[in-house]
Amino acid sequence: MDNFRGIVGRKLLTDELKDKYINKVAKSVTVINAGYGQGKTYVMNLLIDDLSKNYKEIKIFTNQEDEFILCSSSSKSKELNSIDFSFGIPAFSLGVGVGWENRHSNYDKIRNMLSKHMNKNILICVENISIANSSIRILLSYIIYNIEKLEKEFKKRIFVLITDVYEQDTIYKYNISTEIIKLQDYDINDVKIFLKQRHEIFNFDELNIEKIFELSSGNLHIADFLFEEILVYGNNHLSTLNDIVNKKMALIKMQGEKKELAGKDIENIIYSASLAIKEFSAGLLTEIVEQNITNISSSLEIAKKEALLTQDMKKYYRFISNDIQKHIADMTIINHENWLITYYNYYSENEQDEYYLRAYYLIKYQDEISSISFSLLVLAYSAARKMSDDINTKKVIDLKNLYIKESAENDNFQRIINFYDSLFANKSLSEVKGNYKAVHIDSLELVVKAELTCEYFHYLYTNTKMDDSAYLNVLYQCKEYALQKLKLNVSDIDFVVSIDETILRLKIIYDIAPCILDQLNDYDSFQMLYQKSKELSEIKYNSKRCNLGQYIENVFNRKAFLFVNQAACKIYYEKAKNFFLTNKIWDEYCITLVCEAGTSIVIQQFEEALELCCKVQEICQEQNILLPQINKLYNNQIIAEFLLAEQKTKNINRAISSAKKALVKLKKCVNKTADTAQFVILTNICSLSLYCNNDKQYLKYKHLLEKSYNCKRIDDLEDKNIDDFYRYYFGWFELFRMIHNCEWAKAEQYVKLLKDFVPALFKKQEVFWEKKNSSVQYMIDNKQTTNPFDFCNNLVDTNRNEQTISKFFYRGLMVSDLQYTSYF
Repeated sequence: MDNFRGIVGRKLLTDELKDKYINKVAKSVTVINAGYGQGKTYVMNLLIDDLSKNYKEIKIFTNQEDEFILCSSSSKSKELNSIDFSFGIPAFSLGVGVGWENRHSNYDKIRNMLSKHMNKNILICVENISIANSSIRILLSYIIYNIEKLEKEFKKRIFVLITDVYEQDTIYKYNISTEIIKLQDYDINDVKIFLKQRHEIFNFDELNIEKIFELSSGNLHIADFLFEEILVYGNNHLSTLNDIVNKKMALIKMQGEKKELAGKDIENIIYSASLAIKEFSAGLLTEIVEQNITNISSSLEIAKKEALLTQDMKKYYRFISNDIQKHIADMTIINHENWLITYYNYYSENEQDEYYLRAYYLIKYQDEISSISFSLLVLAYSAARKMSDDINTKKVIDLKNLYIKESAENDNFQRIINFYDSLFANKSLSEVKGNYKAVHIDSLELVVKAELTCEYFHYLYTNTKMDDSAYLNVLYQCKEYALQKLKLNVSDIDFVVSIDETILRLKIIYDIAPCILDQLNDYDSFQMLYQKSKELSEIKYNSKRCNLGQYIENVFNRKAFLFVNQAACKIYYEKAKNFFLTNKIWDEYCITLVCEAGTSIVIQQFEEALELCCKVQEICQEQNILLPQINKLYNNQIIAEFLLAEQKTKNINRAISSAKKALVKLKKCVNKTADTAQFVILTNICSLSLYCNNDKQYLKYKHLLEKSYNCKRIDDLEDKNIDDFYRYYFGWFELFRMIHNCEWAKAEQYVKLLKDFVPALFKKQEVFWEKKNSSVQYMIDNKQTTNPFDFCNNLVDTNRNEQTISKFFYRGLMVSDLQYTSYF
């Protein structure tokens, strides 16, 4: 825009943006486009500095590596994207989509993360979005997508300021409230003004200024670099940028030698750094060159003092100019091509989910796309599409188009793209199935086969009832992929490390576990996967970031009631609670407490269950977070209160009074959502209705459940389309009604159906059903009627040692706790 031309215009732009943010009239998203060294960072830094010092009604966050840091005049230590958020959805660290594919909505995650900061307006600043960490882009896209809803809830404004070299709309396409500002390049007069201000020199050799402008193209970073060279070497020093960079390298080597650092070693350190395609640390370079951390840190500091490098708050370095870095990188590849493989090995061993980076270094080394790099590009494409990271998606496609020459390879990659397009557009089953089968999967590496099969399974599980043997075969394929090592075939490339793709295997485990556990009730397979997740989590594959394996292991730990006896769950809950609390993953921590409360109900620890429910509510209030499916908490609290009251009285009327109070509370939890929480709440209402001798109310809510569940009779024991949990519960409800109404012939037939029917969920307590079945058979044989209270509490004789768990399962009119079985 002409209004913001030159250095003076950049200052005017800063003042205009500041006024808009202060007066809360700025667009939700502001994008500044300009070339390297053309004032984008200058505007952003000036704005942040002014607002943080002089205006306290807005919180400002900037991106540093994979975090957002709170900027203030006194501190830069608080984090917006702290571990309680980024670890809670490991996708931000791992790029595999884990955590965003669960039942907990994206909005809740974003809302919970931002809630502590929404006492003021927020300005989120991201510099050079196209090369920012992918975690930052993904997080920002979700924030932008939810801005309107967040602002409405918190009654505060959220502003986003983005800068970038490239013109693209991917990151803000979700928001129509966007202003795009395109800055024109600096001219020679701007270069002169800048150098005068920076160096306080007023008399310049015009020829030098012209030469500086010619070599820098108005990039002020390079202009300053060149001017520094003149100050050191005199007016005749300028020739070409390459010559100047070479002279700068010679100077850095000389400075290093004064500190007893070998010139060749320093040169290698700078050369190796030039191959980094994102910000780098001294620690990273210890993996690339054979130098200790002290020498590397000293060398980088010398390069920084000589204005070749710059450093951010988190001690990550970058070159002052892409042009300068490219020149050094071109020289490096000529002499040290093998370092490309070293970079590949580093990311493979330490950050294996950086599939694009791994593919990039391998392709650069081979100067072609091999089956390995093809595989990595597919994994990178999948991760980018799954997280709507359109910038990374474009990078993958651009790299593929640049190097794939053979039409057969290109055609197959396009088939894979078509498959993902249909997946993420949630196309019809026939279209997805057709696109999956169209991929020439036999020609692909095992790793890609596993990835594509897993994504296909995820679609089937989400969109079908998994009632086709072909769909189950896809699941079993995924299971085998998860249980065996997945390695790329690197035998044809020297020095390449062969690794097990543990992140992919963990992703597969995470994807298939809900189906195996919740739908197929296959506990043996789940146990096998659980143990495998523990084994994989102990492998050092991602030293820099939080461990996905540990996360998944502890998600499984909080679901321990599904694979161990309730009385033995405690140690698993303790592990999960410790992990989630240590890492401040508050939603998962609270869900673990609710699961523990459910188990406490089963083992008759009602007061402990109530304490856990209260603790969850306190944490939610203190942390200002929303818990998904909150009715699960309320159900457990209501059931625990009722069972505690029942336990404390032997008076039937008082017990019925407590049941009626519970019914009133449970009815308030009923809504139109057709999910497991509603099904179980309706089941409990039916149970307590019979407990209160209210058969009419029982039939009303049973019909409501059948309508919600979309079945004719929820008690049809032979209808395998109905979950065996509900068939079993309502089978006993109906059996009680038959006994209560003295319908002995019907009861006799029905009890035979129930005799060998134990829900898979309760296989661990099968011994209780034998006694329970024997007791009710005795009643039918002797035509003994009973009241609801005795049918619940005195159906089976128990001794004191059996009280812990048997009382819950011996109830004739069973009530249910509510666990987060479907929440992964």
